[in-house]
Amino acid sequence: MKHLNLLLAILLLGMLGCSDNNLVRIEAEPPSTSDLTQQLAAGKTTIDISGDWDWNEVILVKVTPFVAGLLGIEPEGPVTHITCRDEGTMTLTQINATFSGESSQTGLCVTRGGQEYPNDGDFTIENGRVTGHAFHFDWVLPIFNCPHHGSISVEGETAVGLRATGRCLLPSNPGVSKTISFEATRP
Repeated sequence: MKHLNLLLAILLLGMLGCSDNNLVRIEAEPPSTSDLTQQLAAGKTTIDISGDWDWNEVILVKVTPFVAGLLGIEPEGPVTHITCRDEGTMTLTQINATFSGESSQTGLCVTRGGQEYPNDGDFTIENGRVTGHAFHFDWVLPIFNCPHHGSISVEGETAVGLRATGRCLLPSNPGVSKTISFEATRP
């Protein structure tokens, strides 16, 4: 947790209607198309992503020597490249097309030179919304938000997968960035 707080502090310092013809076509879609997909095509429903999810992510971070020092690692040149691999659980609560939630994670960050530090913590998820098979949410960290945008995988009438990309930037220094690849599945 100490390293996560330092990373967050460092990032703050370093960046900151259908016609009758269309209805006939929908009913004539192949049997593999779910009722949910048909309802979405007709604008009649929103995919429900509420509930528990297991997730993993890969984060790519670039930090200056000053920030590397705050993390307790040796700078590896003018920019130190760090890759974090995290996993965790999250619980989402959805009302109509909006959602929020809570998440916990464990993870490990490794520099290109092989230095390691943990990346564990608890976060909230806010500003979530579902539009068709797409979704958006913000990971809310103590000092900034990280917007994510992605797509929802559906089997039958159940959301079974989420895949997104995200990025955290602080306006004070766009040279330090955090790029995120995120996936979630039902437990």
